[in-house]
Amino acid sequence: MSALESRFKTLAAQRRELRSQLRDIDAELKDIVPQLRRETDLTQEQIARSAGLSVPTVRAWTFGA
Repeated sequence: MSALESRFKTLAAQRRELRSQLRDIDAELKDIVPQLRRETDLTQEQIARSAGLSVPTVRAWTFGA
């Protein structure tokens, strides 16, 4: 296996792991956002901006989608 192929496989494996971690993080955020909206004065826009999410995503999560 060439160095290039080896590097490709390493990066591909890291990418899969990061995507898995991101799914876990998103699932937890999805659970937290509705409560955050109820218990704080943060707007959907502020939550989206601070979490790197889109406003439509925060809106959907706020209403349980």
